[in-house]
Amino acid sequence: METRLQTSPLLETPPQERILNKDSLKAENLGQCTKGGMVLKNDSAQLIRLESLEGEQIFYIPIGWAIPNPDQPRENFEFDDIEKFDHDLLTNGQRDAAEVTPILIKGETHLKFILVDGERRWRSMKKQGAEYMKIKVKWYPNKEDIFEAAFNSTNRKNLNPIEEAKSYEKMIARRMIERKTDKKRATEILSKETGISITHIKGYLKLLTLDERMQRLVADGSMKASSGIEAADFLNGEDDLTGGAFTRRVANAAGALPHDKNGKRAKLGAEDIRDAMAEALGETGRPEDALRLKAETRCDGLVNTLGQLAERFKNIMGETDDKNDKSEKAKGKRARTEALLGEITSVLRDRQGQQAGEVMERMEYLIEVMQMFTARVLRVAMQPPALEIPEGAPTFAIATKRLTRIGKIDQFVVEKLAEASDKGTQYTAEELFEMTRTQSSVDDFSLFKGNLDTILPSMISGVKLRIDVNQKRVKDPTKEGKRTKYVNAYRLAWITGKA
Repeated sequence: METRLQTSPLLETPPQERILNKDSLKAENLGQCTKGGMVLKNDSAQLIRLESLEGEQIFYIPIGWAIPNPDQPRENFEFDDIEKFDHDLLTNGQRDAAEVTPILIKGETHLKFILVDGERRWRSMKKQGAEYMKIKVKWYPNKEDIFEAAFNSTNRKNLNPIEEAKSYEKMIARRMIERKTDKKRATEILSKETGISITHIKGYLKLLTLDERMQRLVADGSMKASSGIEAADFLNGEDDLTGGAFTRRVANAAGALPHDKNGKRAKLGAEDIRDAMAEALGETGRPEDALRLKAETRCDGLVNTLGQLAERFKNIMGETDDKNDKSEKAKGKRARTEALLGEITSVLRDRQGQQAGEVMERMEYLIEVMQMFTARVLRVAMQPPALEIPEGAPTFAIATKRLTRIGKIDQFVVEKLAEASDKGTQYTAEELFEMTRTQSSVDDFSLFKGNLDTILPSMISGVKLRIDVNQKRVKDPTKEGKRTKYVNAYRLAWITGKA
């Protein structure tokens, strides 16, 4: 490490004219260009404005002049890629200037600088022996502005969910005081100012209602934020007995989480949390509520699937619907589509307040609707695209009769492909192989498919026909249940200028 440090950009001395001079930052030499801000820490420090340093100017200061922000959103500076982060700084130096604001600390002879953004870099650079830090000065008159600037400059994904929730709580409290309003209105103001949805903010605030043990699970990544929010909602409506049983089961489940080969621990998911809820309800003498919760869990999974399927269905129907087609058949198709989507919408609506039996009955109905819905979508999705037919062209069956010097088996396959094209359908290689076996002793599928892909195309090109290959969804015999796969499907098409 020592050898690498000797050649690291972190140890290079910056241009002398860009290094701030201690004398120019002495309190008695600041002159009239300064302005005092908030007094901090019981009169032990004061924010100072030095306008001559502001803007897009880049300066360097001894790394000891930078002070960590004592009131910032991030509490934990350990993260998974810290070694990679350190190595990048060591190899490439400090690319971006840290944002700072000047502060005069009681007893100090010159200004220092609070880190608004860049504390991770500062910690890494200090650890690796850097002498100077690149900075950009910006004025913030109070600690609340510094806190919010730090929050906005920190990518939210770099905060753990508890840190993020505490930040929202703090910023809402500020707006309640400054705007003289209630929490609901302050939350709306914060949402508008930050562009973060009210739903997201309110959800994360629920994490702060969890006890310390549960918050640690969320903070260290053992529990997803969404699962923590669901846990908070559950605990909010339960007594201490059930809540205690639930918390205990969640802690046990977290302790049993496996680690991957890189040492990272798995996370508790929604299913784990729901299981703990149901077990806690059963343990405290409420089996009916446990049954209802299990039913709702199954319903929720089905509803999510149904919602995704509905979106796919709308897209497919929109792509296949000719808006200019005013025929009765087209109108009927649109009416049936709207009716089906209306039915799906009604299924996805509010399901609150139902008993376990009602939920199970509703779930059975959902399954029935989804089965019908899936079949409808797949029928539409598996239709091959319309063929381009040249003006005056005969049917494919007639066109293929012009072929000469073609073997009996190949002739049979070509006739089937022509039949598919005339009927607006297509055949897989497996389907063609099975049909061909009834007409001859062909029993080598790989040879048959090779002939289909390579030999037949050259035989039919003399009549300006080509083999058109698409995709078709079929049942996968190698997997259990109703698993499907996509395979090539064949038909004939005309050779046109666009082919």
